[in-house]
Amino acid sequence: MVARVLEEVGEGRGRLLLIEGEAGIGKTRFVEEVLKLPRAEGFYKLTTRCVYFEEIDPYLPFKEIYLQYREILESWEGATGEEFFAPPAGAGGEAGEPAPLSLLPLMVEEDTAKEVKEETTPESRVKFLFDLERRGPVLLFVDDVHWIDRASLNLMKYLSTRVGNKRILIMATYRPEDLLMEREKTYHILETLKALGKERTTTRLVLERLNRGAVEEMIRDQLEVSELPHGLLDEIYRYSGGNPFFVEELLFSLINNGILYPGVVDDSAVARIREVEIPLTLSDLIARRYESLSDDARRVVRSAAVAGLEIELPLLQRVVEISGERLLDALEELQLTRFMEEDKREGEILYRFTNSIIQEYIYRNLSLSRRRYLHNRIGMAMEELYKNRPRYYNTIA
Repeated sequence: MVARVLEEVGEGRGRLLLIEGEAGIGKTRFVEEVLKLPRAEGFYKLTTRCVYFEEIDPYLPFKEIYLQYREILESWEGATGEEFFAPPAGAGGEAGEPAPLSLLPLMVEEDTAKEVKEETTPESRVKFLFDLERRGPVLLFVDDVHWIDRASLNLMKYLSTRVGNKRILIMATYRPEDLLMEREKTYHILETLKALGKERTTTRLVLERLNRGAVEEMIRDQLEVSELPHGLLDEIYRYSGGNPFFVEELLFSLINNGILYPGVVDDSAVARIREVEIPLTLSDLIARRYESLSDDARRVVRSAAVAGLEIELPLLQRVVEISGERLLDALEELQLTRFMEEDKREGEILYRFTNSIIQEYIYRNLSLSRRRYLHNRIGMAMEELYKNRPRYYNTIA
């Protein structure tokens, strides 16, 4: 699909490619692989990354792109770039000298002369990209759009709606859970992405988690073995939920702790996996997401973590101290932020953690008194709820 998009862009049918996926799913790596495709040869490649709500420095991603554009100009044989960098009228500076960054159309400061400000329309701010496109197709990669500042978002929207007859491909990645966790800050981003998704020049690509076969292939490659230790795939898949970043970090941690060794098949290693602490890279990621949850969602996910990897809705309703729509809202929030997913078994609705690392992290970070309190509530609720259901007798005991 991406190869076809590159071909269309090369023919003058520009596109915006929105790439959606949870943290660790491989969005950035996916784009890096696209940049290496034969179809991408001959494209001018400009890349940037949004910084966490960098409102104090508007247009930061586009400023970085502009500087890369300037390097491209200066690399052309015999090109000095003066015709592109000459100061606007009234901006000061000698003719033929590069304009100070603060006076470039994209980077106007508050104290810049009025006549310079009047020239800073959206069109003037992206003119350099259209100038570059006349020399060859352009691939613009904007990473982490869930953190984009408002000014850059508006400029990206303007640009995206005007590339239909240009050789410009914009690839923008974002994490939907981050947009949903801080809705007060990101509402305008959500609405803009929805609007852009309806444009005929926009293609949306959702990156999903890996299936068991793909995870098995990753493990084989990392361990450099043709046969996996018995039970290893089950454990890694359960812990990671098919998230590539989680798989990599788990394997690195297991190798670093001397539990697994490249080139060695050791069935006894699987029993020691749960001894290893959750890698810091993963615990930091989960902690940030957890702290962004509402109070109700945190209360629900704590109770669920004590119950285990999954919990049926009737049991959860008896355990948590919220009910009705507040509970349903909290469960919807946990699904949208990819903490849990809804399923159905034997006619009962249940909620399951998307991977056991999240469940284990939340459980390990509960105080001993809270664990005991929740274990007690769950035990009493199970005795009442499942007293006539033999399959739960061992669990209750």
